[in-house]
Amino acid sequence: MYSADASTHAPLIAALPGVLSIRWASEFILADNGGVSGSTSPCIDAGAVLMVPLCGTDLGQRSDFLDVEQLWRSAEQPGRYRIVNCACGVASDAEVDAGIAVSHPDRSTILWDIGVQGMRGMFPRPPPWGDQPGIIRLAFDRDEYERRIREFVRAMQARAVQPIRWDAIGHLHCGGDRAIEAGRAEYPQVEALPVRVWLPNFNGTQREELLAMDADAPFVRGLPVEEAEDGWPPLG
Repeated sequence: MYSADASTHAPLIAALPGVLSIRWASEFILADNGGVSGSTSPCIDAGAVLMVPLCGTDLGQRSDFLDVEQLWRSAEQPGRYRIVNCACGVASDAEVDAGIAVSHPDRSTILWDIGVQGMRGMFPRPPPWGDQPGIIRLAFDRDEYERRIREFVRAMQARAVQPIRWDAIGHLHCGGDRAIEAGRAEYPQVEALPVRVWLPNFNGTQREELLAMDADAPFVRGLPVEEAEDGWPPLG
């Protein structure tokens, strides 16, 4: 078993019970024809932002999106995961390039160690702990962790296949509420926007991979992994 301290020697800033939730967010409203003005078929790039204790709740300060496949894998084996990533798939663009170190100390617990510097994009700006390095440790009940992942998969699959109404877009990273209102004015005949891609979108197939997930599949625990030099598997 991997130790929760294997990935870093930074001091512990906080140790809290872990709770997972999501909020809907989108990156762009754009036209199917590549953004040419006057198109009658606008669409949207959509995703979900992961919420955990102490994370930033102002989505205007965050550009990271949940990768639910990575979250699923974190329930199966310990390791370091890109559970959140930039919309474009380049983690450093959202300042979340360190990944989250996940350990399984016993059969009923899953631990996260989040380095506040390498994952600063997840947290409030400025953070309440200032510029000091350190980790935030979250302890999750395994049964609840797995239940929430299944809920996320079902909810995200439903959102990915059904056009999103203007008033259900949630946070829009590019342009915010003004862009939503401008879109409604430009396309008065359109009541809802089909999802073009699911975020984070680093290989162009994220939507298809999300829809292929089976929310009722068993979690396969204890898959063999190869350790990196710091004692953790390479980033998934």
